[in-house]
Amino acid sequence: MKRILSPAFPLFILIALLFSFSGCTEEDDIIDPINDAREAYIDEWLCQETQKSTNNTYTVTIVADPSNSAQVLIKNYMQLGVELSAYAIVTEQSISVPSQKIEGDESWTVNAFGTFTDNNTITWDYYNANQLQLEAVFTRKN
Repeated sequence: MKRILSPAFPLFILIALLFSFSGCTEEDDIIDPINDAREAYIDEWLCQETQKSTNNTYTVTIVADPSNSAQVLIKNYMQLGVELSAYAIVTEQSISVPSQKIEGDESWTVNAFGTFTDNNTITWDYYNANQLQLEAVFTRKN
């Protein structure tokens, strides 16, 4: 005995396949704006550097890095100029400036690591540029 498939059966399979693929997304492509760790850092900050012989205070601005959802840009890092910035990787509790070169009038190799101690303070364990090895504290300006 021969079984004859309904002409609607292939159409049913095609529709079922289309619905099964439409719900697929890659988790890496989803940015959760509610839990974006960068938001806590984005602002103007007053940087107070300390070194054995000098204390220096100036303004830095932290903005979101448009090319990477886990990074921020620190403008005027080490008072190298507002047009120059170092990138940093942030979490809810820490900020890390990986070793990188900043090119301006001079070339600077920078790196740093800090802790977001409260909503208005970033305490840098080290804050370096070339041979300068400083400690620094950022305090939110507003």
